[in-house]
Amino acid sequence: MNYRTVLIIAAAFLLVSIGQACANESPDLTINLSVSGTTSVEPNMARIILGVRADGASATEAMDEANRTGAAIVRAAADFVKRESIKTVDFSLHRREQWDDDQRRNVLIGFRAVHIYDISIQDLDHVAPLLDAAVDAGANEIRGIHYAAEDTRAAEETAYRRALEEAWWKARLIADSSGFATVHLVDVDETASSVVSGWSESRTLMLAESADAQAPGQLQITVNLRVEFRAQP
Repeated sequence: MNYRTVLIIAAAFLLVSIGQACANESPDLTINLSVSGTTSVEPNMARIILGVRADGASATEAMDEANRTGAAIVRAAADFVKRESIKTVDFSLHRREQWDDDQRRNVLIGFRAVHIYDISIQDLDHVAPLLDAAVDAGANEIRGIHYAAEDTRAAEETAYRRALEEAWWKARLIADSSGFATVHLVDVDETASSVVSGWSESRTLMLAESADAQAPGQLQITVNLRVEFRAQP
């Protein structure tokens, strides 16, 4: 047997050995899941967005009326919250125009000033009385009530745990159904999280007129995760 023959036999034996090892080895199973966890929490604070819309023949007249009514709204709200909880979020002045058939164009008919406040309330029992007081003071732009919770970390933790519990349950079910004995967590990626709060909007006085009927409900907290597992025989 010459040297070349020996090399050929050795290479063939090596290939057979590798083939048998690959045949006996079962590949791992990668499991990728998208899961979510949801919980709720009671709100303990609110924001009211409201203000005044004032029209006038001149810009000065409209702004003066908006400033007078705005000051009255602030004084009324200050009976329920601290002054630093009342912030201006919009102050604007616009021309008011109307189509004139004789002139075949829009003509100036006056000005409109809008002053909107964001009012933070720590006591939810003050929401309805504050709305009533603001309307009595002249508020005619009521844009909504936003309910929130000061600290949502405990609720967010619950949502995370629920999402992960769902991921593990699904991963073990898939692995068991596919003939794999063990499951290992490889990676977790948060794709999104949200706090959906109670929010009601209105640009009319109807909201304030039914202020006693306003109920905050609960805040819904949702966590979305992308989780990777590896299953082995």
